[in-house]
Amino acid sequence: MLTVGNLLSNIAKGQSSIPVRMIFKGLNAIYDDIKRGIKVPKAEYMNEGVLIYMVIPSEDMKKEYDVCFWFSTKTTVNKNVKFKVYSNSPGFGFTSAYIFNKKKSLLWPDKYPSIMLRKAPKERNPYGTVGFDKHVYAGLKHIYKDNLYNYIKASDPDAKVQVMDFEEKLKSLRR
Repeated sequence: MLTVGNLLSNIAKGQSSIPVRMIFKGLNAIYDDIKRGIKVPKAEYMNEGVLIYMVIPSEDMKKEYDVCFWFSTKTTVNKNVKFKVYSNSPGFGFTSAYIFNKKKSLLWPDKYPSIMLRKAPKERNPYGTVGFDKHVYAGLKHIYKDNLYNYIKASDPDAKVQVMDFEEKLKSLRR
């Protein structure tokens, strides 16, 4: 299973011709643009960790994506924490779902088309690198170093969250 630090160091190893600081500068700019629209409708304890449900807007603020994290801690997210992620953002699904699944860090693999889990993304991620999708980055940045208990405390324990599977989300985006 991946840790937050694995993700950060993988990007820092220069797997892109773009300098790392430029990648993070771009991701931070996107986060700054959309952070006011990020919602955390529910957080709960699950399997010796914490599950956080998030709704993260697109850059134009016209669409929203489900991004959910499971963290192997009940306290604070830091670089040593193992995690799993689910995102129905097309960027994540087509680029990273296969790799995250192979690393045992994909939350709810059954919500993705089976071909995405069996076939490597040869065009979008030909080297099979683990990296950030902008929506996953925004979600992680939003809760990084926060006390997860505060999210659980603010969460309605009776709230029902509907996480749309990847194919349903794609259909809704085409409408």
